[in-house]
Amino acid sequence: MPMSPRLLRPRQAGGFNPKTVGTLAVWLNPSDTSTLTYNGSTISQINDASGNGRHFVQATAASQPGTTTVNGRNALLFDGKWMRQTALSAYANRTVILVVRRDAGTNPTAFGAVFGYRSSATAISGVSNSDLFFELRADSASSGTPTGFDTANSATVVAWANGASATLQAGTTVSQRFATCPLSTAGAAAIISVNTTQTGNGNKMLLLGVEGNASARTYLMTLCEVLVYSDELGTTARRAVESYLSKKWNVAVT
Repeated sequence: MPMSPRLLRPRQAGGFNPKTVGTLAVWLNPSDTSTLTYNGSTISQINDASGNGRHFVQATAASQPGTTTVNGRNALLFDGKWMRQTALSAYANRTVILVVRRDAGTNPTAFGAVFGYRSSATAISGVSNSDLFFELRADSASSGTPTGFDTANSATVVAWANGASATLQAGTTVSQRFATCPLSTAGAAAIISVNTTQTGNGNKMLLLGVEGNASARTYLMTLCEVLVYSDELGTTARRAVESYLSKKWNVAVT
């Protein structure tokens, strides 16, 4: 008798597989080094572990992230580096869950972004503010810790920080920012979960480590993991993913 496909699926931390909840559209998992393409000591591509082929690339060697370890696991070091997605994603509703560590230094840089969508296939070059859909980025033109969400007018955001409901308030140069920023302490990883809803839809180019208007708008960070679901996860499913990430990256959740 052939073995059940369920039993053949790779087991993740704590026996949980993120593919078993929601519709997993993008999964960046640098702890699985088989998903990484090395260019010497830097990374030119990280493959989408969801199986959907939405890989992230950086052809310019000087802008390629390096690697480091968090909780004994491989992670990507974005010290002013960035990557872009190779295939467009189009979702009106989604849940994004990231594990990210803000690193020391003059950080974040002016308008530096952790992660975001642009309503364009031409990331960086030719992208204007009007192309914005959703970004997690710095909230001012000067260095500092305030970080929040810049969104299109038709998009709404609900966020959690380390499992707890996050209080968002009006930002200076972003639509909403964290009242208590989970990235305020350099060297401490955080789990940030975001539900976004938009009445309209369209192709979105995903960016990692940079704000889409200029390649200088980077964020000094270590990226542990990114999961993008093309539907909004319910509370039980979201907390299951956060628990998996908490155990894997040693980040306490509420």
